[in-house]
Order: sequence, then structure tokens, then C-alpha cells
Amino acid sequence: MQEGDKIYRIDSGLSNAYTEFMQINQGSNDWKKDVNMVKFQKLIFKTLKKKKIGDITNFSGIYNGFSKSFLNLMAMNEIKSFIPYQIKIIPEGEFPEYYYLEIKCKKIKKLKEKKKDLINFGTNLFIDMKEWGGEDIFTIDETLTILCTEKVKKLVEKAKLKNFRFEELKKVE
Repeated sequence: MQEGDKIYRIDSGLSNAYTEFMQINQGSNDWKKDVNMVKFQKLIFKTLKKKKIGDITNFSGIYNGFSKSFLNLMAMNEIKSFIPYQIKIIPEGEFPEYYYLEIKCKKIKKLKEKKKDLINFGTNLFIDMKEWGGEDIFTIDETLTILCTEKVKKLVEKAKLKNFRFEELKKVE
């Protein structure tokens, strides 16, 4: 990571004006197993109330689903550090397709000890960016957290994709 580089956590916006989806069938109580169920469309989602459609939206308060517009924007800019899996939503055809992103790069280990120059990404959770492989979209081991570079943030903002929230992560001083 170069001096001045910014890293962001990608999340769906805090507004309740956008459609969110709830899981309707039983998961496993293990997020890793549930991710596999999402990937293979064994976990099914529906909305309780249709609202505005965003390019990122929340699924059961756990997963973020990304729109086809986001995937196309990333492909046009050769950002390929993930595999998209379509999320099963019912009734079919009523909503645009959303995709779960499986991040396919070296995952950065999360650390619990605060040290100078580490990046803080949560309450008493830190990462060492020396482990980062330079990808524009990447993740932290044992989490569903998706991180990105300023390049991704600027692309999303320029394309005016909706409902994205970027939280800049700061270095420990």
C-alpha cells in the first residue's frame, strides 16, 4: 500500500428507502455453510415491501447483493478478483438479478492486537496491508467484509450506482 492510498469497506446504504431481502428458508446457523447455500441458490430470499431498487442491497442483514450494472462496470475496468453467484429471489422476475461476490484473492488475516500502521476495520479488529495483493476488490479472512480501493469507489460514484456506502478505513496512529 502506497502512502496516500485509501481503502474502503463496501456496504449497502443506511437508507430504508431501498428494497432489502429476507431469507425465507432455514439456514444452517453457520455463515460459511449459508454462503454455499446462497452460491448454489439453496437459500431463498423475498422482500416484505418493495421499495427503490439499488445497485447494492442487503440480504437478511448479512450478505450484500450486487447488481448486473456493478458487475458490468467492474468487467469494463478489468476488475476480476471475484466470482459472482446469482442470489435466488422469489417471485422470480419481479426484481433485478443480484449477485453474491465470492472474493478470489489472498484473504488478509484479521488481527486483534492494535499496533501502529495497522488498519482498523472494526471494534478491536485490524489488518496489516502488507498482506494485501494489490487487488481493487478484496476481503478479510473469516469475514464477509468486502474492501476496495479508491479506484472502485470513484468508478461507482461516476457511474452513479445507487445505495453504495463506502467507509474509509484508517491507519492506527
